[in-house]
Parts: sequence; structure tokens; C-alpha cells
Amino acid sequence: MSENRVLLLVMIDKKGLLSALLLLSILLFGSCSAGRNFIFIIDTSGSMQEKNLLQEVKRSVKKIMLDYKSGDRFHVISFDSATSFLFSREIKNNNDLQLVFDEIDKLEALGQWTNLVQVLDYSLGKVVELQKKDPGSRTVLVVYTDGKNDPPPVLRGKKNISFTELFNKYYLNKALKKSWYIYYVELDQPEPELAAFLKDNDTGVVISKESFSSNVNFTIDEKTDYALYIWIASGILLVLLLIYFFH
Repeated sequence: MSENRVLLLVMIDKKGLLSALLLLSILLFGSCSAGRNFIFIIDTSGSMQEKNLLQEVKRSVKKIMLDYKSGDRFHVISFDSATSFLFSREIKNNNDLQLVFDEIDKLEALGQWTNLVQVLDYSLGKVVELQKKDPGSRTVLVVYTDGKNDPPPVLRGKKNISFTELFNKYYLNKALKKSWYIYYVELDQPEPELAAFLKDNDTGVVISKESFSSNVNFTIDEKTDYALYIWIASGILLVLLLIYFFH
């Protein structure tokens, strides 16, 4: 084989490798820009209105949403005796955000009881749905409530799922493990079972009433921002490749 032919093959191999690595970089950049999922779970029992807590919650939700990235998805669920799925919206711009704010403003606290286990079961079921649509995604849930789990009388005396059974139903599923993280905001009476489970299983964190009142922006407390590291690494890789091939 002549020297020219060898050089040509090397150039082709280099171009092929460069193309493959450029494609990999694009995929890495794309994975970093994927939208995030947030599920806001808001207590609408009457006590939330009596203590003027609902207005504080609305302000907190809006503050978190203001930090949106294009493609983020916000899901809002309210609960008291029963669970109500209010809306789900992907945020691409400030107009989308304003529509969400308008819906948040309509929330009222007129219900009775605090069926916390039921709403968490429903919400974690939503995480399962989101996982099926976007495998590997991670969902942040923010729970605002001023009371302990207190289901309506019609459900009392029946076989009700416990907090441990509830979370093990989802946490022990290998496909879902670590795909969700809960911020539990204690606005008044804490629910010890929920707080203990989150702490013991590293599945969430409790936000005290004091921290909430001080207007701390507690989300999004990802343990490791892998997307940022991937973005930086892929950028460095791309620069090095360009220097190598075009030097």
C-alpha cells in the first residue's frame, strides 16, 4: 500500500472518529438540556386558610417556578379529604409561566381533613407515569401541609396503607429507586412517620416552618449535578479534539 493511500485512510479514520465524537458531544449537550419534573402537592384543608398559610405557599411555589429552565414541567396537585390533580404544564417561556401563576392564584383552602398518605400514593404514581415516558428522569416533589395524616372518618377503621408500606411500594422498585425526591414542608404539626422515612432512606428532606418562613429557596437540592459535569467534560473533549485534528 502506498504512503499516499495510508495517509488517506488515516484522514478518513480521523474524520470518522471526529464525526462520532461530535455526535456524542451533541447527545451529551442534549441530555443536559432535558426538562425537569416538579410535582407541587398543596394542602387545601380549611386550617391552611385560617392561619393564612396558603398565601405563603403560593408565594413559595411561584418563587421556585421563577427559577425554571425551558422544558421544565410543573404538575400541581391539591389535597384535603380527597386528592385533586389540577394541571400539568411544560414551561417554555414567561407566557407559559404566567398561565401557571394564574392557576396557582385560584387555589382556595376550603376542604376538611388531611389525607396525606392518599395524596402521596397518588403523586408517586405520577412519578411512575413520568418514568415510563422518560426513563431515567428524576422528579422533585414539594409537599406543603400544616397537619399530620388525618384521613376523613369514612376511611377510618379500614385497612389503610402506612407510610412505610407506601414508600416501600415505590422505593424498593429498582426501576424507580432514586427517581424521586421529596421536600416535606412542615407548616405546623409535623408528621413524624413521613419525616423519619425520608431521613432513614435518604429519599427527601424536611423543611422546618422556621426555614420556610425565612423565605429560603430550598429547591433544587440535587446531591450531585451530573448534568453540569457531563456538560463541562463534553465541552473540554470537543475543544481538545478540534485542537488535535486541526492543529
